[in-house]
Amino acid sequence: MEVFTSSWTRSNWAKVLNMVKASKLPMQVGTDDAESVVMVPKAEYTSMVETLFLEENGVLNNVFERMANTSETDFDEV
Repeated sequence: MEVFTSSWTRSNWAKVLNMVKASKLPMQVGTDDAESVVMVPKAEYTSMVETLFLEENGVLNNVFERMANTSETDFDEV
């Protein structure tokens, strides 16, 4: 993950936003890991939140179990 100082980010705000959107990768702002901020594109953030929700509610495990135990008789011919 790329790391930028707060002052550099402030001076290059538009450039940083474009870099985050184009790369679709998280970027850390600040050099103190405990107090830093991570920027991610909104689509990536939304995906992370949805995945976390599915995992916390057991839905993701259910999907993985069903995927692991599929057979050809699970689906009807159309």
